Amino acid sequence: MDKSNTGKLNERFEIVELLRGQHIEIPNFHHLFEQWPEATSVQLDALRTDVDRTLDNQWIESDSPEFSELSLNLPAAQAFRATTVERVRTCLALDHNTPYQRIDATLTEAQNSIIEQFVPVGHALVKHYTLDQRHALMQEIDLFVEMCEVEQRVQLSAHLPSVEAYQRRRMGYVLDVRLPEHVMLNPAMRRLWDETNIIISTQAQNQVDSLIPLLYIAHNQNLQAAVDDAINILRTAVARFDFAAKSLLEEIASDRVVTADLVRFIDSCRYACTANLNW
Repeated sequence: MDKSNTGKLNERFEIVELLRGQHIEIPNFHHLFEQWPEATSVQLDALRTDVDRTLDNQWIESDSPEFSELSLNLPAAQAFRATTVERVRTCLALDHNTPYQRIDATLTEAQNSIIEQFVPVGHALVKHYTLDQRHALMQEIDLFVEMCEVEQRVQLSAHLPSVEAYQRRRMGYVLDVRLPEHVMLNPAMRRLWDETNIIISTQAQNQVDSLIPLLYIAHNQNLQAAVDDAINILRTAVARFDFAAKSLLEEIASDRVVTADLVRFIDSCRYACTANLNW
């Protein structure tokens, strides 16, 4: 990227230059997850084939200039997000009480193609999920889309976010579960989702406004202190997750069926974290 043409991104370039060539000691933090499950899917080879084929198709569609330019065009991206939310609601057979204002816009063929990929997913969910479950899923999709907007605004901004703002926008994790509403709305359940997101987002990402560079700024440009703090964030998040899981399981212990489903959900969260770590 030509630095002379990116005046708005000077702060990002400055951080990259400060980080370049620095040496740190990265501790082995696998021990934080030694009590958590991890495994390799028996469908790994088939998944690789399916993912490669899907990514190839999406690359052809999303790499077109009119789609890739959305990242730099906030009004166009807002129209795309609003249309996406509206279409997803239709596919889930829900009302159109969307947090996004209705935006009349003509999307390109490539953009519409991306949105329409949700249609078969939506039809399957309507067939097998209850109305409450579809509403819960839609709430998470609304949150995800909202965080995409926040992330785009950050990327277009001249300044990097704080650590707290970064962690807030990383919330929004969806898993395929079938649990009663009183369990899904339990504060401990929200804690499980939030801690899962914190753990996944704490691990390294290939961009400047991710946790380590932001902690580097917060620690007065001390990279080792930033890494050590990130490990402490991981350790604390794992402990909070385990405590919330234990509390929720104790609360519904009398219902064996719900307990079994909840254990599967908790293990799914843990697998997501250890899989991300190993990846």
